[in-house]
Amino acid sequence: MPVLLFYHRKKVRICMWVFLCVAFSLIVWLSFLMIPESGYYEERASDLHERERTIKAARGRIYDRNGIILADNQSVCTVTVIHNQITDPDQVIEVLSRELDMDPETVRQRVEKVSSIERIKSNVPKATGDVIRSYKLDGVNVVFIESPEAALSAYNSGEIDAMADGLVATQAIEQYGDSDELKAYDLIGTRYYDFNCSKEYLSDPRVRQALAMAISRQTICDSVVPSKPKPAYAYVPYGIPYEGSDSDFRTTVGNLITEDVEQAKQLLADAGYPNGEGLPVLTLMVTNSQENKDTAQVIQAMWKENLGVQTEIVTYEDKVYWDEHAAGNFDVAYDGWTGDYLDPDTNLNCFTQARVFDENRWSGEKALEYDSMIEECRNLTDNAQRMEIFAEAEKLLMEEMPIMPLYFRNTQLLVKPTVSGLEKNLLGHTMFVHASK
Repeated sequence: MPVLLFYHRKKVRICMWVFLCVAFSLIVWLSFLMIPESGYYEERASDLHERERTIKAARGRIYDRNGIILADNQSVCTVTVIHNQITDPDQVIEVLSRELDMDPETVRQRVEKVSSIERIKSNVPKATGDVIRSYKLDGVNVVFIESPEAALSAYNSGEIDAMADGLVATQAIEQYGDSDELKAYDLIGTRYYDFNCSKEYLSDPRVRQALAMAISRQTICDSVVPSKPKPAYAYVPYGIPYEGSDSDFRTTVGNLITEDVEQAKQLLADAGYPNGEGLPVLTLMVTNSQENKDTAQVIQAMWKENLGVQTEIVTYEDKVYWDEHAAGNFDVAYDGWTGDYLDPDTNLNCFTQARVFDENRWSGEKALEYDSMIEECRNLTDNAQRMEIFAEAEKLLMEEMPIMPLYFRNTQLLVKPTVSGLEKNLLGHTMFVHASK
């Protein structure tokens, strides 16, 4: 019995020594991390708030033959503050108001606001953001987001709480499509193509009608556009009221475009271009977003298969695109409009002569008749009568077809479950009035 007791005591002492050695080793290791290596881990922690990624640009600089830059990419950032991390608010206010060229009192109000995170300014040039970062101000974050991919990465990592509009692209929709975090909102806007009516071969409305009738909008909405909007079989979108009706303008007036390939072929033949013969290759111009390029390619294929019409797709970055558009260097061109107020006028006045001269260039007797109808509506006080005239004006617009409606615009908002009250209105503006976290 004494021998057995001695054996057990020996085992207990050995276990205690092993435990003490392990505990001592852990204490030494933790001390090493907290003292000699503290600077390294402090820098790593800071990187969680300030992170710069290298993103492949969609396109580099574009030069003319003389070496002058015609178009370039520009990186921008968002400057935010975290109230409870600010140690020297006066310095933060002084630096941000100077570098961002903002009123100091405005900056002070945002810096002193007690919130989880407060945005000071967006779309700040990268050079300015780099200067602000160089001050190493506690509580000040400079976030660079240059693409939908970068925005999604920042959202997934918790670097940002919400993202909207063009940043919510295909990858984000695929990842969060079945989640309550992705919210969709209909807008009072329409995506359409302009026909350049000043071109002789597009001056005949029968050609324009044929092109508009020979595509499948539902296919484009279901299979091409990530946000899956509603197809547009007229121009004025849903959501615009119709005075005297329980339904909105679009529902009351109904569809004004019929998709019919056989009728489209007949219209094209009646205009002198049977099976597309004699019609030149049409230049279809769009911006270089993936969605717009994909849509153009599908429409190109539909026109070729259904009408025998050949097209060449030309793409530009935004800042070059709209110059080309204004110059009329296209046959068919991407365009769109979202209204400013809840009345058909906000959409239909886009095609008066004062506005189309550098867009679809629609002119002639019917265009002037359209002008007079829109002007009459603006001078009337009887809203019921206005609605009737607006309905007739839209029918005339769709008969002349200087534009080809594709789909009614919508927008997406990807927002963390911890954020409430953040939403979009019918104009597409992000509303922060009731937002909280």
